[in-house]
Amino acid sequence: MTARNVRPAPRWLPPLTIGGLWLFHTLANWLWLNKNVMTRGWDRIGALVNSLFYYDTLSTWSLQSLFHASVQDVLRPPLFGVSMAVMYKLFGVSADVAVMVNAVYWAILLAACYGLGSRLGGWRLGVLSAVLVALIPLVYAMSRYSYFEFSVAALVALTLY
Repeated sequence: MTARNVRPAPRWLPPLTIGGLWLFHTLANWLWLNKNVMTRGWDRIGALVNSLFYYDTLSTWSLQSLFHASVQDVLRPPLFGVSMAVMYKLFGVSADVAVMVNAVYWAILLAACYGLGSRLGGWRLGVLSAVLVALIPLVYAMSRYSYFEFSVAALVALTLY
């Protein structure tokens, strides 16, 4: 197949595919979080407790509160906890709201994977890349938990793009 035979993508196809994948995962995660009422394991609970500390620290905006938020957790970077605190401000304080911050990171991950694939091999590879990353079971599972690794995956993909 020569370059002349390759048709460009309809303008609506890549955004529709990525938007559909994002909407599916966001709704599926929201339904799963509403049905799953038991939280197991200390890591997830620890991340939720940590996000409440960020919420409390950032309840008043000042240089001092921003500094405290940046050095609050000695093991994890502050962006994930801060982004959960922003979700609390927007939608109220709940464990489900905190985990739904991953919907933002889903959008970043899918868009970055599409961008990487389209740069390397055209729009078809971009769409395939976004679909494949959305269908990886571990990625899908991690998007339902309050682990910061999902945000790291999204931001690494964005950095590579």
